[in-house]
Amino acid sequence: TDADNIIVSGGWFAGIGITGNAQNIRVTNNIIGNRIQVKDQSSAIIMNNVIHAISTGSCSSGNAVLFNSQVTNNIFLKGITPGTNLSGSQLQNNFSADASLPAGNGNLGNVNMANVFINGTGVFIDNAYLLKPGSLAIGAGLNGENLGAFGGTNPFRLAVTPSIPSIYKLLVPSAASGTNMNIIFSTRSNN
Repeated sequence: TDADNIIVSGGWFAGIGITGNAQNIRVTNNIIGNRIQVKDQSSAIIMNNVIHAISTGSCSSGNAVLFNSQVTNNIFLKGITPGTNLSGSQLQNNFSADASLPAGNGNLGNVNMANVFINGTGVFIDNAYLLKPGSLAIGAGLNGENLGAFGGTNPFRLAVTPSIPSIYKLLVPSAASGTNMNIIFSTRSNN
């Protein structure tokens, strides 16, 4: 409420509500279990999220609104509840499992999510929403980006991926050869 200049990125959330007169809010690369709301005089950029990542409830219920927002490159698993107030918002390059998205601007409704995600099981785990090879969401975003939490310039990181370089291969012989022991290891940057 009434908070400005906030970035919400790379997390798992049951829901997100932005109210009052909150300005310059960025909600990017998240997995959101239920709904996201931008109410009152607030405004937000909602980009590269998987919204309604659990299998019960509705993405937006009751008097839910998405006021004054740029809503881009998201995947709505349950769509947007009919009657949701989208006053002042621009929706572009989003996917929905139903026909609730406004037509045009690269939005695509009635998408079979079984063809989008590797394991979109409707459970609240992070790796369920990786895009499968050949997914319609690959390259379907604004400027050719991938849709969903794993797309964009700051993709969602799986819970087991550290933000520092990691060793992914280590070969250590069982015994030294003379006075030397040759160890082979491979690393990767996770940033």
